[in-house]
Amino acid sequence: MGGGPRRSVRPGAREAHTLTPVTVERLPHRLLVAEIRERMSATLGDEGRLAVGAELELIPVRAETGRRVAPEDGPEGPGLIGVLRRAGEERGWGFGAQGRGAAGITVPGAGWLTFEPGGQLELSTLPFASVGDLTTALEDTLRPVYQAAERSGVALLSRGIDPLNAAEDAALLVASERYRKQAAHYAAIGPWGRRMMTQSAAIHVNLDLGGRPVRRWSVANRAAPFVTALFANSPRYAGVDAGVRSLRAEQWRHLDPSRTGLFADGRDPVSQYASFALDAANFIGVPEGTPAPRFRASWAAGASLDEWRAHLSTLFPEVRPRGYLELRSVDSLRPAWAPVPCLILAGLLYDGTALEAAHESLPPASHDALSRAGRAGLADPSIRATALELYDLGLGGAKRLGEDFASGFLLERAEEFRGRFVARGLDPGHEPDEVDPFAI
Repeated sequence: MGGGPRRSVRPGAREAHTLTPVTVERLPHRLLVAEIRERMSATLGDEGRLAVGAELELIPVRAETGRRVAPEDGPEGPGLIGVLRRAGEERGWGFGAQGRGAAGITVPGAGWLTFEPGGQLELSTLPFASVGDLTTALEDTLRPVYQAAERSGVALLSRGIDPLNAAEDAALLVASERYRKQAAHYAAIGPWGRRMMTQSAAIHVNLDLGGRPVRRWSVANRAAPFVTALFANSPRYAGVDAGVRSLRAEQWRHLDPSRTGLFADGRDPVSQYASFALDAANFIGVPEGTPAPRFRASWAAGASLDEWRAHLSTLFPEVRPRGYLELRSVDSLRPAWAPVPCLILAGLLYDGTALEAAHESLPPASHDALSRAGRAGLADPSIRATALELYDLGLGGAKRLGEDFASGFLLERAEEFRGRFVARGLDPGHEPDEVDPFAI
């Protein structure tokens, strides 16, 4: 009789079973990194074919009451989907499912209209060969939307955060599973996530990586605090002064530091971002209301590649790699000013002279500067001086990119913005609400 030593068992007792450790097959690290590399390299290539796109968000409210407007019709009046149908019915817009609980609209030649968690309307554009083409797409889409909204008693607020309503008056109107999990995760930290999800609005400027991805990554991160100050536009909340220039930016500083912020210079942004993503809380892979572990723990427990991809979509640093660079530091602006940050940032990152001058003159990416920029804005002397220098570098770069990329009327608009706001230490938040959305 072979085997090991015999064990004696008391009469009538059950024999104990030895637990066999379960071996979890963990995804190879190289697969995780490959997903990041794709997001950092999809638009690498020809410096002569750099494109620009944008995502512009607006906050819909009832013109008479200031109450929020849902996508669907309801007891308080028509929803925004009906408004958009009226705007697009003669323009060939296509209406379909968004995939997150609300309809999405295709605008041929321009992009897509969709809804954020609190019912904010978002126009996501195609990539365009010039800021001029981008501006045409923005204005040709938004003019009929504003006109149809006005006829329906709906106002579209172009501020970084809802200036009229408190968080308890803003519901999760697009309640997909992902958004519910996200909301529960943020709620365990504090009130900032609810405000961000249901009440904030921004302009994301989307730029290619081209042939200089590391330099553009570095300059974009260095520039973010000063971009926040230049385009701060959320100084009021729930009808009173919020005490900061960008309350939208202030929400991002608190809601979950593991998935927000800036990146210091590094030779390998791919590895840098992969470490950031692994250390971020993973609410995707847990039931709603369950504390979210770091993704490193989920990875060790056998998280799938699909879970990693979903997790990456829930990270919101100021500069986010999505195959291109998504620059997320601009508060929502009225359509007249919306092309300005696109022009300034494209000029800064696409013109070689401006790119190198910015890398030389901008200080290293600083979380302290990012916080001060959102709170004090251009009233902070050191923020103001650097922001003005950045603005002028971007404007000069846009001029050198030529008329085909940045037409004269857009350069004039950027000059007007500089004189009206930047040179005076002001930001768009100093404008009154009653200004015509399209007036310069």
